[in-house]
Amino acid sequence: MIETIWFYVAIICIPFVLGCVMYYYTLVSKPFPGFRAWMFSNFSYTVSFMFIATHGILPDFFPLILGNIFVLASPVLVYVGFKQFKDEPVPWRSIAVLFFFYTLFQFYFVYVYPDLHIRIIVISTIQAIIFGTLSIWLYRSTKHPFRSLTRVSGIIFVLLTLTLLTRVIYTIVGMRGESIVTDQVTVLLLYVGMLLNIAWTFSGVLLNNFRYDQMLQAANTDLSVANVNVVKQLNQLSILNEMSSMIAQLDEADQIITAMLEYIVTRLKLGPVVLFAVHNSDHIQITHKGPTPVNEAHFHHNIQKNRAMIQNALKMREALPILISNSPVALVLPVKMNEGGLDYGVYIQVPESAWPDSNTQQTLKTMISQTEVTLQNVRYSQTIQAQLQLLTTLQSASQIILSNNELKEVFLQVLNQLKTTFHYPYLAILGYEKKLPVLQARIGYDASD
Repeated sequence: MIETIWFYVAIICIPFVLGCVMYYYTLVSKPFPGFRAWMFSNFSYTVSFMFIATHGILPDFFPLILGNIFVLASPVLVYVGFKQFKDEPVPWRSIAVLFFFYTLFQFYFVYVYPDLHIRIIVISTIQAIIFGTLSIWLYRSTKHPFRSLTRVSGIIFVLLTLTLLTRVIYTIVGMRGESIVTDQVTVLLLYVGMLLNIAWTFSGVLLNNFRYDQMLQAANTDLSVANVNVVKQLNQLSILNEMSSMIAQLDEADQIITAMLEYIVTRLKLGPVVLFAVHNSDHIQITHKGPTPVNEAHFHHNIQKNRAMIQNALKMREALPILISNSPVALVLPVKMNEGGLDYGVYIQVPESAWPDSNTQQTLKTMISQTEVTLQNVRYSQTIQAQLQLLTTLQSASQIILSNNELKEVFLQVLNQLKTTFHYPYLAILGYEKKLPVLQARIGYDASD
């Protein structure tokens, strides 16, 4: 009697304590999907033996029907927990069908054909199948980051499966009596199962800890990458501001383009780089070169080979990687020049190992946009200066013409004004007498010229 009491105390208290430990763990740490199912598995085992311990005190429905249902629920919850932990779908429909037929089976072998041995054989076989399937599934798992620990759990479940199969075989050939607590071998096998239950419980805690550590490491890695990207973006922004300030002080298009190419090579560490123009014919012309020489033979070969795509990309204002054998060798970006109706582009020779990332490509596009705006401003400024110069010259010429000087003197003053303004080497004013040209005034060359 005392041995029976101690057996039930141990078999009830051990899983209850394990469940409480897991519950406390959920309060102080982050439980991942599946961990609570493992926790309820221990509580289910506790409830099952609390009902079984009332056999002979309460009606058979409680110790034999409900008790055995909770016995089955324990390994099922372990299985569900691992499915959830590994982010895999849980076969709830199959589990519901299993419980339905298992409950019918319990009613039959309790009320219609009472047989303890058959009930033990069936429940142990079902548990062995669940743990065996789970152990094979965990051991074969090779694509999960926790496979080393899940394989340890798989080994524990292999031992549980062997223990349950041993119980099945012993029940068939050697068990005597009508109670599990009166057979010493059955009690021993239950204790072995309880020890293995303790082992997989701690394995579950270690799995949760390991996954939490992995999550923290991933978060730290993401944060480090984000910090690197922020620093890189700030550095590129500084480069853009520096280049923008520098080219804003230039007033020649060639100087502006050369400065942009130099920044691409020296500050972004890309290149060699050139600015090229695509004519309507097959002619490709390099208009500006960067500070490092480009292999012009390879350049012309790559451009001609991808001519149609490049022209389309330039017209559509899109960046285009140049590939050879599916490996990138250069990056072409369009440049709006508004000169001669030609299509212009920047050709950046880049090895595959140093291919610019999306941030660097965006910086390149911004650099080109800044250059385009500066070139446009320079053109507007030059146009306005030319118009002002022309208006000033016309105004001076008008004042000379309206003066009271002799006609020849007026001609000479007008020619001098034009030469001073436009730097022409020779100017002359011709008149016509009897349809023949007659020189009225000239400036710039000697008569002998």
